[in-house]
Amino acid sequence: MIIVADIGNTYLKMARWNGERLSHHVRVRHRELLGSDWQATLEDSAKITSDGVFVASVADETVEQLFEAWLLSRGHAPPVYLSSTREACGLRNAYVQPETLGIDRWCAMIAARAQHKGPLCVVDAGTAVTIDWVDARGEHRGGMIMPGSHLQAESLFTGTRHVHESSKAPGQLFADNTADAVVAGVCHACAALVERAYGEISSQCAAAPRLFVTGGETDRVVPLVAMEVDEQPDLVLLGVALLAGEPQR
Repeated sequence: MIIVADIGNTYLKMARWNGERLSHHVRVRHRELLGSDWQATLEDSAKITSDGVFVASVADETVEQLFEAWLLSRGHAPPVYLSSTREACGLRNAYVQPETLGIDRWCAMIAARAQHKGPLCVVDAGTAVTIDWVDARGEHRGGMIMPGSHLQAESLFTGTRHVHESSKAPGQLFADNTADAVVAGVCHACAALVERAYGEISSQCAAAPRLFVTGGETDRVVPLVAMEVDEQPDLVLLGVALLAGEPQR
């Protein structure tokens, strides 16, 4: 039994892995919050015993240190921070410097590849939107990154007078008020990039790629995407579990 964690730019997600499935999920926001506040939310998991804690983190060192301190205070072993490698779990990394590929992206691709051996378009729609292409041989063919819908909207309402983002998901494409127009613009921009990437992958593959989508902003992007989507909230956590079980190379 191990604990797996995904520490993103905004949220920390954690679950228990028994070798077959994930359980005891916890999700807490850490961005712009005091460490003591979000650490307190983890208390429901304080009694979980494990044979190790494995982490995919793209957060800053302060968040990692606070998480590690919480683990140690509850009797857990120091966490193992995973990193992207040249090869793992049947995948080959496209990056010249493989360790510079975001570990969350690497884990999402590993989890997707474990479920489908054909071509893949793997999307993580969160604070940033990342899109990665994996071909049928398990070769990572590269990816792209753009700001997520909230981050795009934030740049507007912090740099433009009287512009405020609506909290709701976009309705129609053309809005009749500024707040909804911002939401429509940024969410459709994210969806359009996903469709553009999927179309490019499709044009270079003999079989249609499978589109996996994960991340905290899926509800703002997935409904706007025209093709079939395999939406999996735990894709990164599953990848952490699979990568934790394989020697690093």
